Amino acid sequence: MTVITPTIPTKQYTSKIDGAEFEYRVGDNILEVKFDGCDWSDFSPSDRRAYSQEEYAELLSLLEEGN
Repeated sequence: MTVITPTIPTKQYTSKIDGAEFEYRVGDNILEVKFDGCDWSDFSPSDRRAYSQEEYAELLSLLEEGN
């Protein structure tokens, strides 16, 4: 896992797919997400296995908006 410098602003997001709320931050073309009770984790655009098509597209849009 890559840790982004804590000075990068953290934003709140509510998924339009399932209403899940999470924090996220983008830096150096890396999207990190943090769900309540979990550690920060990287979103890897090259690994689609963990996401539905809709979830993947939503996270990819957050990454692209943040760059």
